[in-house]
Amino acid sequence: MRNFGGRGASMMTYILVALGFICWAALAWAIWRWAPDERTWNVWCPVHKKEATVVVVQRPAAVLPPCADVTVLDISSCSLFKGREVNCRKECLQQP
Repeated sequence: MRNFGGRGASMMTYILVALGFICWAALAWAIWRWAPDERTWNVWCPVHKKEATVVVVQRPAAVLPPCADVTVLDISSCSLFKGREVNCRKECLQQP
């Protein structure tokens, strides 16, 4: 039978606290890395034939590799709509 008193118990506590912190940090990083995010882009609007500033909701396209492209989910605002709902076909995102 092992004796968990004294120095052995405190070492086990340190190990469990360290493992808990590592798991918490990994979870926080994963949420930050793969959660949808809003970014501001300057794009050319093919309908209005001028540059527009759009706020896009995006997420990483793939988990691996970490430097993968992003997938645009939607446009939340556009400077050409001046605060109104963006109800166009969003052709600006289809450009290469």
